Amino acid sequence: MHIEPVDIECYMSEFRRILKKNGLIIIHHRIVGKTELNWRSSLTLKKFHDLVDKFDFTLVDQYSSWGEEDEFKVASSDVISILKKS
Repeated sequence: MHIEPVDIECYMSEFRRILKKNGLIIIHHRIVGKTELNWRSSLTLKKFHDLVDKFDFTLVDQYSSWGEEDEFKVASSDVISILKKS
């Protein structure tokens, strides 16, 4: 949630290189771009999906809460994504 898109792109490239087929990535990231919280990433959901496509990952799941009755949550401007290497 603090890493800028250009750096996330570098990470995705490395994930693509080192993961075995069907390997998983779990990443907590922004979805709304810059806000008044300048210390948070400018990543948008569209840019994230563009990176998923660019590096040929499959989006397995995305969620913003989990646990019994959704007791755990990320910020409303974030999401957790699970990706799989095809």
